[in-house]
Amino acid sequence: SGEECFPPPKNFSQSKPKKHFDRHFQNVYFLVKMTSGSSHTSGASLEARNKGLKRAVGSNVWFHYEEAYTMKTDKRICMWRYADFIKINDFLAIANRMNTATRETYPLLYTFIQHEERLSMIQHLVAVLEWHRVLFGVFQNNEITREEARELTNKDVLTRIDDLAERKKASEILANFCVAFNASFPLLENLFECQKNPFLTEEKQVFVAKGGIKRREEEKEKEKGKEKGKEKGKEK
Repeated sequence: SGEECFPPPKNFSQSKPKKHFDRHFQNVYFLVKMTSGSSHTSGASLEARNKGLKRAVGSNVWFHYEEAYTMKTDKRICMWRYADFIKINDFLAIANRMNTATRETYPLLYTFIQHEERLSMIQHLVAVLEWHRVLFGVFQNNEITREEARELTNKDVLTRIDDLAERKKASEILANFCVAFNASFPLLENLFECQKNPFLTEEKQVFVAKGGIKRREEEKEKEKGKEKGKEKGKEK
């Protein structure tokens, strides 16, 4: 029974009983947790786990390790109180169930959780602005048209920088910009209103060659055709 598995706190003067307690308590807890459901979003599931654990360890042990204690309680007992493992999924499940009043009380926390994936892109702002500075340094106002800009590549921009030291520095800035672009661009599933982003693969990877994904698919078909031609040649 639970009372036999878990000795009372007074028996923790030596390390062996303590280790014995730790091992059996974890085993019982995980057993109850697995059998009462794995959903972290269900309040009924959490209540069922607590009830199951209380039955498993016995009411006396449960009182010593789970019930709330007053300030006069022996601190050695408080140290061995039961506590669930803290997991980020548990926190997010509770946070996503915030009612309107709670959201108004913690607006920043709620906003952060709702846009966490996009907020991580803030780290790339410096790289983007630095590359913009390079572009504004290379091209003067109205120097090129929109059509010309569409045909230019990043390599073309670097070749317009005559100073070798400046070109090397710009190349390093471009490398950082590419990291930022590849990380943030997949978040734009649609580029123009409801038009699907033509530069993203099904795996949300960036493919920005001229023509986008359509061109990549055409190139794949050409490669397949070449492979089939080689195989037919071998058969002959």
